[in-house]
Formats: sequence, structure tokens, C-alpha cells
Amino acid sequence: MTIAETSKKYGLTAGTLRYYERIGLIPPVPRTKGGVRNYDDASCGWIELVRCMRSAGVQIEALIEYASLYRQGEGTEARRKEILVEQRAQLLDRMGERGGEWNFLKGTICYRRGWVDEARRYYQTACQMDPGNLEYRQTLNYVENNREGYRPEGYEVFTTNCGGNNLCARMACFYAVCMGFNTCGMRMFCC
Repeated sequence: MTIAETSKKYGLTAGTLRYYERIGLIPPVPRTKGGVRNYDDASCGWIELVRCMRSAGVQIEALIEYASLYRQGEGTEARRKEILVEQRAQLLDRMGERGGEWNFLKGTICYRRGWVDEARRYYQTACQMDPGNLEYRQTLNYVENNREGYRPEGYEVFTTNCGGNNLCARMACFYAVCMGFNTCGMRMFCC
């Protein structure tokens, strides 16, 4: 399979495929007599592995080491397993860091749908996962004391910097813009 066909099949640019080969993420790709890359099943298997691992958040350095050890063969199994276990632990840590944001977002969606009790549970979980987050605490207090439509503070009018650096706020903002209504050329949060 040519680089163009492989690029299209895996949704990666030709430059990315060349880069992966150059840094050792995938073994050298077989070439035709004319020197054109000819991706075989083994090459495609490595591309699938790298793509899967990268989309899961595995660090490129760890993948390079893993690929190098794999090519060295027997005697490297223990270190390869170590790499995968280390990467799994790092991924779980990162997932835990985002758990509060994820629960806050699910709570916001539930609240907008009118599922107040389910929203309250998600907000409570977000507060437990990130007890120092004032936005989570204020939202939970609001939901527990008020059953009217939820309107996060500062979200009435949207700007191009909607949500700032807060992932949760950006997600709520994005949802609101998509579901908002247009008044005099301004998007408004509509609950």
C-alpha cells in the first residue's frame, strides 16, 4: 500500500507517517525497487498500535522505547510490560484529574433536561472529586436550594473567549452556544 493509501486509511498525514518511521515508532517500511514506501501488514499493524496508543494518551517517548525493545526481541518482555504498566498508571491519574469536570458537565446536561435529582448526584460527585472547586460547590448549592432553570454565572452573553481556560466552562459554553438563541446578534444561554 502506498503512503497516500495508508495516509487515507488511517487518517494520518504522509508527513506523520514519515515522522513515525524516522523516530522509530514504526519499523522501516519496505520499499519498492523504485524506492517508494510499500506499507505491508506488519507496517500497518504498527501504525494501528501507535495510533491507538497515542489517542489513549500514551507518551511518544514511551512508545519509541517500547518499539525499540520489541525489535530487540527476547529478553525485553519485562521492560516492555513495565512501560505499559507505567503508562496505564499515568493515564488513570489523568482520568482522575478530569473526573470532576466530567461529572460537572454531566450534571449540567441533566439539569438542562430537567433531571434535577440526577444532576444533583453528578454535582455532588464533582464536588467530592474536587472539593476546592468553588464553581462546583456554588452550582451544587444553587441546585439544592433552587429548582428553576440553571444559568451559570457569567454565561448570559458569549464572547470569543467563552469559558476561558476552564475545560468545564468551555464545554458548557459550547453546549450553550449550540443550544442558545439569537437576540440582536448576541447568543444567549437558554435554559
